Amino acid sequence: MLPTLSRNSHASFPNSLDSLFRSFFGPWSDGLATGNRVPPINLIEEDGQYVLEAELPGYALADVQLEVHGDRVMLSGSREDVTPESVTFRRKERQAQSFERHLQLPTEVAAEQVSACLRNGLLRVVLPVAAAAQPRQITVNG
Repeated sequence: MLPTLSRNSHASFPNSLDSLFRSFFGPWSDGLATGNRVPPINLIEEDGQYVLEAELPGYALADVQLEVHGDRVMLSGSREDVTPESVTFRRKERQAQSFERHLQLPTEVAAEQVSACLRNGLLRVVLPVAAAAQPRQITVNG
């Protein structure tokens, strides 16, 4: 099903493009249409493991979910707007927000050894490469 747009919905157009890409390519398209990749992440490969870093300012531990399946990682979260109703805003840029990022890694990881830490708005996830995916030296016999 294709997303529908109303005449005054230009503000939601980027979300509609991402929706369209997801309908064709699944969740792994992750912002291909608009470049909208929130939160920003880095994926580093070092010492037989991948390290995923995501900027999550304002998110608490309970707001973040992380799933690992083979060579795929799904990171999601939501943050509620906790502003009292009695407040009058002169400017409001912060609001409730949710995200979902899907990443495909170059190799499978050992899901039981994955660790994650959220500190000072930075999520750091260590994803050790699965033993079966690591290169091994083969002895050639004659």
